[in-house]
Amino acid sequence: MPEPDPFILQTLERILAAEWDASAAADADNRWSPRLWEVLEETGLPLTWVDEKLGGGGFAMADGFGIVRVAARHAAPIPLADTLLAA
Repeated sequence: MPEPDPFILQTLERILAAEWDASAAADADNRWSPRLWEVLEETGLPLTWVDEKLGGGGFAMADGFGIVRVAARHAAPIPLADTLLAA
């Protein structure tokens, strides 16, 4: 399988660093982060696998799986994997 596009992964890393603090959220009752999800939607990352003709990114499977790995590593409280698969 090809490697994910490093630009996509770096973009997500920067977003998570700016918008999400997993250590602070571990103490919170509500782990959902609407602001993080809003920023991700603005970048189009949840639609990574959707064809460009349909408003998605049209990226490879490896890119989507790489995105999920990065989000999981940060313990980001967002339905990114679910949305990628559903889209």
